[in-house]
Parts: sequence; C-alpha cells; structure tokens
Amino acid sequence: MQVGGSYHSTKFVTIFANLPRGVKVAAIVTVTAQLVTTVLSGVAISRLGRIAQDVSTEVAGTSPGSAQLQYSVTMSMGMCKSSWVVPHDTGPVPVVRDGQPGGTIQADGSLFSVTFQGTHSVAFKLESMRAEVLTRKPAVGGVRLNPSCEEGLDPRSFVVNLNKPEPSVIGIPGKQESTVIPPPEFPFVVSQSELEQFNITPVVSRDYVEWQLRVRYTSLGVSGEIVVNNNGQPFRTTGTMSTEDTYCVNLARLDGNWSWEPRSAENPCPERMTVSQIGLGGTWEGVGVDSGENEGKMVVDDEFVTWSSRGEQARIRLVSVDGVRSEGGEELIVSGADGDVVESTMATVKEGDRVSFWQWRGFPQKERWKFITQMKEEMFFCRSGVECGG
Repeated sequence: MQVGGSYHSTKFVTIFANLPRGVKVAAIVTVTAQLVTTVLSGVAISRLGRIAQDVSTEVAGTSPGSAQLQYSVTMSMGMCKSSWVVPHDTGPVPVVRDGQPGGTIQADGSLFSVTFQGTHSVAFKLESMRAEVLTRKPAVGGVRLNPSCEEGLDPRSFVVNLNKPEPSVIGIPGKQESTVIPPPEFPFVVSQSELEQFNITPVVSRDYVEWQLRVRYTSLGVSGEIVVNNNGQPFRTTGTMSTEDTYCVNLARLDGNWSWEPRSAENPCPERMTVSQIGLGGTWEGVGVDSGENEGKMVVDDEFVTWSSRGEQARIRLVSVDGVRSEGGEELIVSGADGDVVESTMATVKEGDRVSFWQWRGFPQKERWKFITQMKEEMFFCRSGVECGG
C-alpha cells in the first residue's frame, strides 16, 4: 500500500485476553490493502499461512473489539540513506523518490525503517528483536547505486550483522539536532497513540543474504512473535565487494530529473582504489576527537588493520576502499574505507562491528584520518610527529 508517497508493507497481529477454552478465534490480516477476517476454532495461538498474495501473521486469542499490532516497512529512506545494487551493467537509473529502483537489491550498509503501532489503547510490549537468515550466497556483482549525500543518524537505530550465521541486532547511538541519544534498548511499548520507528542498517561484506526479523511481544498476559519482512518477501541484502562500478546521482541536473549515472567530470563518484592509492597504509597514532586521550597505534596493510591500545588489540578486515577524484582527476577530494572487526579484546570495538575511515582534503593536513566506530566514537589517527587534535 502507499503511505505518504513511500512504499510500505503492512501486516496486523490480533491479540485477545482471557480466552476461554473452545471459544472461536477471529484473526484480522491484510491482503494488499484489504482486510480479510478469518475464523479459526479451538486454538489459543495460531499462525496463518499465505492467503492470496500477502498474509503472514501470528494470532493469540480473540473476542469482539480486539486490539491489533501492526507494522509497516519503508525500504527507501531517500537518496542520502539508501544504496542499491543493479545485478548487471546498465545505463542511467532514474531516482524513484522514496522508493526502491526496479530490479535492484539493497546494498550493504543501506537503511530501511520498520514502524510499529497498535490500533486501540491496549498496549503491546515489544520484548526483543532478532534476525533470521533464510538464504546465503556469494555477493551479487553489477553496479552499486551510491548514496548521494550524508545525513545524521536517527534515534532507534539498529545494525544487523549479517556476516554471522546467527546475526546480532545491535542498538547504536543516534542524534536529534545536536543531542546524542543513547543506543536503544528493548523493551518498547506501542499502542494506537504511541508509535515506534526502528531504523535498520544491515551490514554484510562478502555475501548475498535473504533474511527476516522476528519481534517478540506481550499484551494482556499473552505473548507471541511476529515475523517482519518486505511485503511478504524476505529482505535481500548484498555485499558490494563484487560490484564492478559505482553510479552516483548527478545533482548537477537543475531540472530535478535526477538519476544514478556513471562517473564523469560533472558527476564525481567514488571509485574502488587500493590502500596505497588513498594513502592509508603504514603506521598511525590515535587521539580521541572529544577526549584528547591517546588511542594507541594502527598498522594498516592492503587487507587488514591492526589496532593496539592500552594492552588490548583489534584486527579489522577492510571490505571497501574508495576515493573521489577532483574534476581533473589529478588529486583525491575525499577518501574512505570500511572494515569489519574480526578479532577484538577491546571494549571500544567488538567482533562483527563495522568501522570506517574518512579523509577530506579540507582537513588542516593530509596526514590525518578520522576513524569512526560502530558506536559512533570518533578518533583521529595521524602520522608520527603530526599534531593530531582539533
């Protein structure tokens, strides 16, 4: 169904309390935009299979005047937060405003949202959320459609680490204007007047993964679990290490008819590079951006980063290294690298975390990188002898 111009997939769960044994059960579910009532008998908790195109829900008891728990999924969060892979070489790809371009797969590190709401004043307590892998294959090749801008991180944000056989769902800090919001923690309570929107960022380096979320809830003494997916289909996320090219939105087009286009003089776009090309290799000394504390040393080679600090150590595998060249192609405007933590004895980063390095040529000196952990702690790493603070 369409909600506010964005594509949503919506399902309902019906909850009832104090159900006498043998009383009939009515379950309200959705088939596209229509509500269908199905009557089951003699069950307290049942799962309805697919009916027509889009029915998958869980039911716990019933009576007239029941309360419903509903969720909606928005797969595209705009050009600044969504990234896709087209599994073949293609020409320009038109930007679908607040929607997913046709024939694409969600890229590693992209973002979507899930919103929960009740339909009556009855409260639903969302107890926990976990991810379940359904299919795992090698990552898809083709063209990556890159985000065109950067935006701050919203509250209620979670990272799903799909590199693990049993993915972890980790709450990460957000921001509202200049205020830092602590990482979200379950449980949450929703009703008709209280909504919760969770922003989900799946990360995966080398695989294509089909997966879904499972959210456990309680209401009026009844508990259950709802499966969250994309309009009846699993979420599909692919790593980008196998892509052959990157397209960016050509913001130079003033008519607003934007599309993802190949790299050009008027459309600078990240290109895959090596560690030596972006100048990240070698030894770096760190300092906290806010704390000013010594953060130890990093040694970077073509594939791994080894970070040692205060007697502890982390090993990071680089999964992407990119740079954007100036119009003449003679120098880099911005460079970056993402990595997955594969081993760690540190509290700052844990195994499975996604971290990143960034360098803007507007920095006071080129011999300095900003390092950002999954929990959004920021540090500068500089060459020995270079002033690193500020």
